Amino acid sequence: MKKNCFILSVFLACCINLLASSCNGKTNNTPTDISSSTIETPSPAVKQVSIVDEMPTSNLPDGNITVVWNEEAVEIDVANNLRDKVKANFAGAHVRVLIDESFREEVQLEVKGKSSNGSLFMDGKCPLKLVLSGLNLTNPDSAAINIQDGKAIEVALAEGTNNSLTDGLRGKDNGEDTHKAAFFMHGHATFTGMGTLEINGTVKHAYQSDEYTVLNHAGGTIKATSDKADAFHVKQYLQIQSGTLNTIAGGSGIDVSKTKSETDKQNGQLIFEDGMVWAISNGKAGKAMKVESDFFMKGGKLAATAFGEAYYDAKKEDIASAAAVKCNKLQMSGGEMTLFAKGDGGKGLNTDGDINITAGKVHIVTTGGKYEYDSETDTKPHGIKCDGDITLAGGEVSVAVESKKATSIKTDWKILTNGAQVIAIGGKSFKTSGKSTHESKTGKVNISGGGIITFEGVSMNLPTDFNREDAFVLISK
Repeated sequence: MKKNCFILSVFLACCINLLASSCNGKTNNTPTDISSSTIETPSPAVKQVSIVDEMPTSNLPDGNITVVWNEEAVEIDVANNLRDKVKANFAGAHVRVLIDESFREEVQLEVKGKSSNGSLFMDGKCPLKLVLSGLNLTNPDSAAINIQDGKAIEVALAEGTNNSLTDGLRGKDNGEDTHKAAFFMHGHATFTGMGTLEINGTVKHAYQSDEYTVLNHAGGTIKATSDKADAFHVKQYLQIQSGTLNTIAGGSGIDVSKTKSETDKQNGQLIFEDGMVWAISNGKAGKAMKVESDFFMKGGKLAATAFGEAYYDAKKEDIASAAAVKCNKLQMSGGEMTLFAKGDGGKGLNTDGDINITAGKVHIVTTGGKYEYDSETDTKPHGIKCDGDITLAGGEVSVAVESKKATSIKTDWKILTNGAQVIAIGGKSFKTSGKSTHESKTGKVNISGGGIITFEGVSMNLPTDFNREDAFVLISK
């Protein structure tokens, strides 16, 4: 055993707590009051044990805490200057780190190791740096990591490490657990570092923050998966500055929603500045990327695909349809977007407000058919569906819809071709506004087996399963 280590070993089969010998050989089985905690007691029927008071002198730098899992055993070390500020409790391999609310200096909490029946809960009022240094944590009963700090939280993915978090809900039919995600964050989260993180949400969301999240993990990769709900669910706003994010979900691949506070800045927005995002939704009427407010695309690359079909929502008495991107307004000044909608009634880009594209590249393809609930109720797989003005002032925009019932660019308002290079292919024709600064030309093309389609010097590359005879085409350049 290393000097100054403190090993906690818990054997659930016997339902007892065993503290492994420390350097001075002391053990402690004293229960600690955790009634002020905001989450459920972990399911293993063992006592909560506080171990900070019995720890030997630590070699950690001030402000540091480390937790290492080894299946049912947990090793915890707390810096000497934090001893009177921290309660470190455990139940089996389920760990709680509680920091006194009066302590407001930054704490670094490094977590590593593996457990198939463990978790981490942290609460406090201090800035936190959570370092994932090779952590593989599964909680079969609730969230794998639940951070309730409420302040600025940096989640650092240590370079060269692979990290994995998975939640669960044994006895889920009893309705006792209401956890929201495998990795839940209460606070302002910023992801950094060049490691990898895989989050598996088996009950609801994979990742959720109830305040804004910033992705700045250049060289790092985050993969979030949820069959039941959203893969990456963020409140207030999501800002993507660097790094790679892969999401696959039965709900939304990425969901950005507003908080209830009217004073929260950028509420409900997504700001995409750089990095690479793959977003997939497999569910009925699912959105690969759903943004409650406005979407600002400034740089980076987005590849979003919605596979789901539309369906009739009896409660709302309306049809819900899938979309690769669903937002209020879109303001695009750079970057690249590649959007696919595969199911009947699915849209490539669906907005409740204006679309304004001044630079960048947009490529949209829908291959589903018309969804028809009854003779009077249907929805069509438009490439762009906009409830506002569409201004195409710069960049390259290519849109194609396979259905003869759909329109490549659909709005009841103005379509202004003001300098962008545009090619739009669809079953139904449409017109641009006479107030456009650049003229448009229209015609017909026959498409069999996809490939590169060129009309009047403007080209678009279509998938090999794309077929449309006598398709309407519009170009502007």
